[in-house]
Amino acid sequence: MKQFIFFNGKFIELNKAKISVYANSLHYGTAVFEGIRSYKTSKGTAVFRLKEHLIRLNKSAEFMHYKIPYSINELIFFVKELLKKNNLSNAYIRPIVFFEENCIQLHKSNEFKTNIALIAFPMKGFFAGKESTGIKLMVSSLKRIPFNAELFEAKVSGNYALSFLARTEAKLNNFDDAVLLNEKKQVMECSAENIFYIKKGKVFTPKIKGILPGITRKTVEELCSKLKISFKEKTVSLKELMNADELFITGTASGIIKVNQLQKKKFKLNEDSISNKLINEFNSAINAEKKDYLKWLEFI
Repeated sequence: MKQFIFFNGKFIELNKAKISVYANSLHYGTAVFEGIRSYKTSKGTAVFRLKEHLIRLNKSAEFMHYKIPYSINELIFFVKELLKKNNLSNAYIRPIVFFEENCIQLHKSNEFKTNIALIAFPMKGFFAGKESTGIKLMVSSLKRIPFNAELFEAKVSGNYALSFLARTEAKLNNFDDAVLLNEKKQVMECSAENIFYIKKGKVFTPKIKGILPGITRKTVEELCSKLKISFKEKTVSLKELMNADELFITGTASGIIKVNQLQKKKFKLNEDSISNKLINEFNSAINAEKKDYLKWLEFI
């Protein structure tokens, strides 16, 4: 079966997409991208918070001196057409914006053209199969050094070298993912997810400073408000994570996933836990089961 992608204004077959090895973004990690999910619901295929993801893509692009030549509404149309052409429902969608010019030049110039591609493929999630059991986290030996915190608040490809190393380290040590700390040993995020802890019925998460402002993270905040659960952003220490009643992580590719272990400490996963309440509410949202959350879904 043919697989189609969107590339610079046209839908083409994947095997016909060609990118130069001279591409500046390949050499210097200057691309920006998004991760977006679509779901099969009883009301049809729907993309979760598509507009918010594309707005964030634009912000990341502007930060890296790109000018995307399409409006948000045009990009929404292209994403929906891409899913239709590939006959996809439960899928992962990746828009990526990059420079293909001069691999040596270390600055933006007028000769650089903004390239944009959209790809989509079937996906159940990063931690598929562990939704009920939860995942194991380790504390990475790598540190998130806060030089230019704004860089890590944009979704820039070069940032993910650290994520790649952190998750690889975790996998080599028989963990599912890693928690990244800064030089003050404060909790930042996981390799590609935001992290939360629950203590005495209240939900806490690290402040947005040098971490990606996750859209699923924002969704959790809104779900907490809906369910009348206390939610607070704060500076978080590793000790607070270790002493938590519950932990969970969030991300577009993972959804909301419980944590059953951090380092050697294990966490009980009770059916009536706050984590489960949030996960159940989130699942009702992405499956179009509640009217209140239909505003988050872009139906195909």
